[in-house]
Amino acid sequence: MIFDISASHRRFALATALLIGGSGLQAQSCSPATTLGKYLIVCEGYLSPAAGAPLVPAKVLATATFDHNGSIQGKGLVSIGGGPAVTQVVSGKENINHDCTGTVKYTQTIAGQPAPDLNIAFVVSQRGNRIDGLVTDPGAVLSCTLHRTSLNIYASAPQPASPSAPRQVEARSTSTTKRSPRRAATVARSATARACSRSITLRRTASHARLSRSACPASSPTLSAAANGTTRR
Repeated sequence: MIFDISASHRRFALATALLIGGSGLQAQSCSPATTLGKYLIVCEGYLSPAAGAPLVPAKVLATATFDHNGSIQGKGLVSIGGGPAVTQVVSGKENINHDCTGTVKYTQTIAGQPAPDLNIAFVVSQRGNRIDGLVTDPGAVLSCTLHRTSLNIYASAPQPASPSAPRQVEARSTSTTKRSPRRAATVARSATARACSRSITLRRTASHARLSRSACPASSPTLSAAANGTTRR
């Protein structure tokens, strides 16, 4: 009898690969820490607007925050039967299993009014970056997909600037503009005085004094006297 050793090896390698692959899938586990973060939610399907009423198309667009303990807070818009979108607010706590399946029971308000509890079964994938849920209440055919947008549940939007700040800046700017010509004239006179003083100090000859006298402003008696060599030291 001749055994096909190469074929046996191939079958053994295939079986080993399947076992390894299967064990890798089984090794995946989840906890409330897996779903920590902020999520964008899209739900589509059919809902009954009232007890005994026929199912009509429905869609939900919302956001939700999952904390370290599995508590969930969500808010969004729901449109039922083509009617106007109204605000939906939900809160609940997930029961998540190690195999990444779970359930959650939401209390909710719709358009500010209490509404029946919402029960959802879900499965977590992509290490918590995606959650797929299905409403399990009678009279509802609604599925939801959640995509994680952030791991930081404490991030907040930047605060707008105070409306009074621009007016204060504008007022200061206007005041500065009004004082600018006066300050400019004062600075110019001071610069001229310093220049003349240095010229007179460094140049003591009569010819240089005449040049300095012509460069100094006539309105400055002190500088005129210095130019004539009469300034006391």
